[in-house]
Amino acid sequence: MAELNLNGTKSGYDEDFDDSIIIIQNDYDIAGGKVLDTTGFSDMYIHAGHGVIQEDGTENYKPLPVSGTIPVGHTAVGVVIATVPTAQPAVGVMIHGVVNNAATKYTLNSAFIAATSRILYTKD
Repeated sequence: MAELNLNGTKSGYDEDFDDSIIIIQNDYDIAGGKVLDTTGFSDMYIHAGHGVIQEDGTENYKPLPVSGTIPVGHTAVGVVIATVPTAQPAVGVMIHGVVNNAATKYTLNSAFIAATSRILYTKD
């Protein structure tokens, strides 16, 4: 399971993100969120609307690879609610709601969308 170390890290960032136009409606999320294992994830931020996957049979949650393909041995869970620095990968994970898929940084493919059928993906 991934761990979060807050020692020596900044508490905020100066970027401007479109989180509020990506997550249109959050009906249900995973209580308390998840800390993601970001091994191999090269983006500086994990953006709102980015897919979250879980390694089968474990408590290991990860960001969806930027290719949008769910790796073998993993299951789609939901999407990130608000952008966070990859160095501090504690995220809220929406499992039921509405996402503006046209505004996300990385496109979610049809397999991920089908696997998260409690989320409505729009192109607003």
